[in-house]
Amino acid sequence: MKPLFLIVRDLLCEHSLVIVPGLGGFVCNKASARIDKKSGKFTPPSVEVLFNQRLQHNDGLLQSALVETEGLSANDAEQLIKEEVARVMSALAKEHKFDLSGLGVLEKDGRNIIFHSQPRVVENVDAYGLQEFYFPELDEAEVERRNVYRPTEKSTGFSVIAAAAVLLFCFFAQPVHRDSINSYQASLILDTPCNWVSSQSVEKVTKYSVVLSRFETKAEADSFAVQQQMMVNSDTVKVIEQGDEYLAVFSETDNWKQVISSLYTVRDSMTNVVMPFVLCREVEVE
Repeated sequence: MKPLFLIVRDLLCEHSLVIVPGLGGFVCNKASARIDKKSGKFTPPSVEVLFNQRLQHNDGLLQSALVETEGLSANDAEQLIKEEVARVMSALAKEHKFDLSGLGVLEKDGRNIIFHSQPRVVENVDAYGLQEFYFPELDEAEVERRNVYRPTEKSTGFSVIAAAAVLLFCFFAQPVHRDSINSYQASLILDTPCNWVSSQSVEKVTKYSVVLSRFETKAEADSFAVQQQMMVNSDTVKVIEQGDEYLAVFSETDNWKQVISSLYTVRDSMTNVVMPFVLCREVEVE
């Protein structure tokens, strides 16, 4: 047969109050989470089991549990409770202490009976699985604040001109096969904004060039440039470094009309160039 106070413990998991007639009542009390600032200990919400000797009313809960779980009759269950309570009171009178197997310990102090509950007898289902942990308080560090200035770029009207040039080329160009598209072929992107009027004291001139293709390595760009020079029988194809990539460009000039003419040359002579675009950049005059 299961010990009586283990049955009491099981009942406390479902009921907030379990009365043992002749002994007292065991009460579940929900405790909030606690923080010990000195030690940095965090305790999650829990359920404390308290004992009240004045709760003597027999509500029949314990007796019904014995009938259901142990198969006893109502009279036998009532008699079993009386015998167990008598054994507890006798032990308290002689030894001033009694172990309530799995529930806690009762101690007698004069006329009072003190209950010491075992830790986590009843789990708080709202905080199930949470454990105690330590997290010491951190000293607040002074944060240095400073203003951050971020330069902004002024847009120019050159992107509109470049787009018009590419559309003009596409209008006159013949259809090409998709398998001739170079894997590093560029789209219509101007990586370097062009300012028509320089604010620096050094004299600069605006250079236009037709970008044939763009590459990640200089070796690939040089190889492509040599192939295109053979097609047009000219050394006007060269490689320039732009940021973190290399551009194969054709006919770098400061004359806008010449760069339009170069687009026709690319169309007629360089059949493996699919979508060239015009690059505008400022070059210092030596």
